[in-house]
Amino acid sequence: MRVPQFLPHVLLLAAPAAVSSAALGAPVAPSACAPAPQRADSQQPEESPDEEFWSPRTPREQELAARYGDWNVAVVGDQLVTLTEVREFLRDPSFEDPGLELPADTDPLRLQEIRLLAAVEQTISQELKIQGGLNQGYDPELVQRAVQAAFDNQLAVRGGAVKLGQWLSGIGFDATALRELLKKRLLAQFWMDAVTGRSTGAAGRIYVDSYVRPGALQARYDLLMESPDPALGELIGRRAAELSLRRLVISSEKEGSEERASALAGATREFLLTGGGSFDELVEEYAPENLKGEASRFPVREEEAARMFQSLHPGPVMADFLEAVVPGKVSPVIRYDPGGGTIYFIIYQLESRTEATEALPFEDLEMQAQLQEAISTQTRELRIERGLSALARTTHVLPVEARRALITGRRLR
Repeated sequence: MRVPQFLPHVLLLAAPAAVSSAALGAPVAPSACAPAPQRADSQQPEESPDEEFWSPRTPREQELAARYGDWNVAVVGDQLVTLTEVREFLRDPSFEDPGLELPADTDPLRLQEIRLLAAVEQTISQELKIQGGLNQGYDPELVQRAVQAAFDNQLAVRGGAVKLGQWLSGIGFDATALRELLKKRLLAQFWMDAVTGRSTGAAGRIYVDSYVRPGALQARYDLLMESPDPALGELIGRRAAELSLRRLVISSEKEGSEERASALAGATREFLLTGGGSFDELVEEYAPENLKGEASRFPVREEEAARMFQSLHPGPVMADFLEAVVPGKVSPVIRYDPGGGTIYFIIYQLESRTEATEALPFEDLEMQAQLQEAISTQTRELRIERGLSALARTTHVLPVEARRALITGRRLR
C-alpha cells in the first residue's frame, strides 16, 4: 500500500513517481512506497522485446488494478481512499470548495493544493460517516430495503431500466456499483440524522434534544443586534445598501496587444455613452469567455464598494464614479495590471441600488422562524463535527494529520 506523506503541487499532475515525501500522511515503510534499491552488480532480468506488457483483462483483474494501481492518499478503518477518488470528488456537487472564499489573486498552484486538501478531508469525513452508520448496528435487511427503495427511485427518475443503464454506462457505473454507492450514502445519512436528532437512529428513539427555546432565540437576537457584521445582520432583516454592478473586461491577450485593447475599450465606452449598443451585447462580443453573462454581474455593499475599488484601482477615478449613484452610469476605462503580462481594460456600469433596511422587531414571527432555522442548522453542524471527532478517536485514520484535524475540528493545511 502506498500512502504518500504529503500532497504537493505535483500531485495534481497525476504522476505517482513525482509525489513528494513531505507530510500529509503517516510515516510508512520505504518498501510500501517504492521498490527497494538494487545493487549496481545485481542481475536484473532482461525483458524480451517480443513479450507483451501485461494488462488486466478479466473483470476481477480490472477491479484489482483499478483499486490498487493508484496512489492511496488516506485510510479510514479498512477502507482505502485513492487519489482518483479524491479527484472525482472534486467534481461532485457535494464538494464544499474553499476556493470560493479565497481572494481572486490567489496563486493557481496554491489554490489547487487547497482544493485538493479540502477534497481529501471531506472524503475522509464521508468515509467516517459511513463507518458511523455501520457502527450503529442497523439490521442488514432493513438497510437493504432502504437501498432497494433508493434504487427504485433512481429507476423512476431516469425513466426505466434501459435509460438508467445507459446513464450508468456513460459515467462508468453499473447497477452493482450504484447500489453500493446508495448504500454508503444511506449509512452516512442514517448516522447524521441520528447524531443531530432528525431521526431515531438504531436505538429506536430520538436521543438528541433539537428544540430551540425562546430564551435562546432572544439571546441570539440581542447578539445579532450588537454585531457589526452585515452578513449576520441579515438574519434579523438588517441589510446595508447594496449596489448591483456590471463589468466589461477587454484583455490585451485576446486583442493581441495592449494598444489595441485600450483603443477598443475607449471606443466601446463611447458606443455606450451615445446609446449605440447595450452593455449585454458588448460583454458577449468582447469579454473573455469566463467573464460573460452572469459572470459579468456582481453585487457589492455600498460601504464596501469604495474600499474594494480603491484596492483594485487606486486613485480618484472610481471614487468619483461612486459619488453619485445613478443607475445606468458608466465608469471611465480603468487599466488593470495584475501581473503576468496580460493587461485588462475594464468598464463598470451601475445597474441598480438597493436601499438599506433596519432590523425587524423581535416579535416578527417570520424573522423568528428564520432565526430558529439558523440556530438549528448551526447546532446540527456542530453536532456532526463533534460526532466526527468522536469517530476519529476510535477509528484507524491515516494520514495522522487528517485524524488530528478531525479530532480538533480544524482544517488540513
